[in-house]
Amino acid sequence: MKTYTEGAKAVFKFSYTSSYMGTPDGNCHGVKHSTIEEWAKEALWRSDIPPSYCKVEKEWYENKIVIIIDCDILYRKCQDPREFAMHYSKMLQQVAIEHWINMIVQVTYQIHGTYRLGWGGGTGGSTGEHKPKPSDGPYVDNYASGVTPKNAIPEECDSLPYSNKAKSAMKEMLDSLFSLKPYKGAKYNYIDFSQYKKIIKEHGNIEHASAIEVYDDNRHYMVEPEKGGLSDRAKYHYGPYTKYIIHNHPNFTPPSAKDLLNLCLAAANPECTNICGSIVFIDENTYYALIINDRNKAAAMFKEIENEVDDTTNDFKLDGKCSKVLELYKENLNFKSSHDIAIARLSTIINHFNGGISIVKCHITDKSDYTTYGSEKISYKPIKC
Repeated sequence: MKTYTEGAKAVFKFSYTSSYMGTPDGNCHGVKHSTIEEWAKEALWRSDIPPSYCKVEKEWYENKIVIIIDCDILYRKCQDPREFAMHYSKMLQQVAIEHWINMIVQVTYQIHGTYRLGWGGGTGGSTGEHKPKPSDGPYVDNYASGVTPKNAIPEECDSLPYSNKAKSAMKEMLDSLFSLKPYKGAKYNYIDFSQYKKIIKEHGNIEHASAIEVYDDNRHYMVEPEKGGLSDRAKYHYGPYTKYIIHNHPNFTPPSAKDLLNLCLAAANPECTNICGSIVFIDENTYYALIINDRNKAAAMFKEIENEVDDTTNDFKLDGKCSKVLELYKENLNFKSSHDIAIARLSTIINHFNGGISIVKCHITDKSDYTTYGSEKISYKPIKC
């Protein structure tokens, strides 16, 4: 039942203090107003609310972010504004930590145009204290240090020898995906891609994973996704007949460290020699893929990163060896786009452990446009082709 008047809005005001927690270098570090606004929008994405549905303002005379959300949008995601306020505070702190900034957040909220008891307003608070070793932890941007981010990952095809092979492999996977037919088997229900997209359209706030199998008849079959997916993970099974895996990311992000680990695990499984990669479905026109170029190298990388991924964040552990590698090459990971940052971080780890895996993106407009991402072997500079 609707519990607010037409046009009701939730107004959240987040007051904060911030401090730099990276390696001391003798410089004075701060955060620009525009950077805080970008972080606030990123935190909305991570809270499953597109920023385009909200009004995000920075109060220039004090350290405060104001977010205005239509109650109709908020109620779909969370029926308790206090619960949302606390969850969003944690997301904002997480974004800040990834940029080596510690934030302490205090939030007040007011609901305008509501008549539900208890929705009038409130106050909550949480600390963002997070103290990894100064030389550890993921380094995903450099806004806080005043370094100007690079516009985009540069093109350099000569340093990506697997590029054409990886693009061809992804094209084969997508051709397979678009030609799937539904089939009711003895053990599984098999669906086509339109049915998979329908599931995501109806329940896009959680992940849905499916294995695409190839049997003796050389036809490709998509296993119906298992129930019980969460916003950041979904169960699936694969085996000797699995050709590739597909899953969606509700926040429309590129492949994660967890996705890389899962593919390396599959490559290391002697019973799963047919698996060639995994696809991340973003939308009708955008797909990412992790492609196995060299199975032995991918299997060897599994041993290196087996204990390196945090089960809560699906990212590399703050105190792990992967984070030390990212800190070592942090100057290379400074881009305006959070997607480019995520891709650059993953490329750096694959390069460091000689992982035999490529990252490919396909964007479909009038025709399919494929881009391979990687890292220059010696300098570790992120590149694309």
